[in-house]
Amino acid sequence: MLETLPKVQAVLGILFREKANRGIANIKRLIRARKFDELAKVVDMHDILMREALSSENTLRQNEVIFLTRYRQALRNIINNIGQLPTVRFQACDYILNHLPTFIYMDDYRIFRGTARLDEIQSRRNENRLTEADKTFLTILELSELDLDRLIQFGQGDTEGVTQRYYELENGADTLTKAFSNHLRQRNYEIGYQADGHHF
Repeated sequence: MLETLPKVQAVLGILFREKANRGIANIKRLIRARKFDELAKVVDMHDILMREALSSENTLRQNEVIFLTRYRQALRNIINNIGQLPTVRFQACDYILNHLPTFIYMDDYRIFRGTARLDEIQSRRNENRLTEADKTFLTILELSELDLDRLIQFGQGDTEGVTQRYYELENGADTLTKAFSNHLRQRNYEIGYQADGHHF
């Protein structure tokens, strides 16, 4: 809003420039102090002070009159639009809300310890005796578009199979990272998977 005020340049007389700079400084001070009711009072006062400082030299005087017209118009626009400025309370609330961390109610989330034995989970799944941690792990695999049996199969194979599992784990980690990036906006998270034999 303050950028709409005209610039004080060398094409103006020295005395006029001094009055104009004082006027602009006064306007900035009132706006920053949020003393909006005083703005309307200074428009005419500034006009009088600057007119008293108009140069006698014709070219300078013309430039000063143009400046004064633009200055008055800019002040009128500021006064008319001042109600659109956010209040200090609104700015404070907006800042706080934008910087609040995301709180997570942990009872809504299942437990995963970070490691798992693929063969043991497969065995418990086939016997219908999965633990809560097993179910969480299988859900993670599903969200990552990974298949438990396929991971076990590749892990038991030759070098080519192990390499293939490595690439599938990389792709699965990328898939889940992208899925979480839409929800966890506070920081950049990157999920990674590693497997050695049956150990995940």
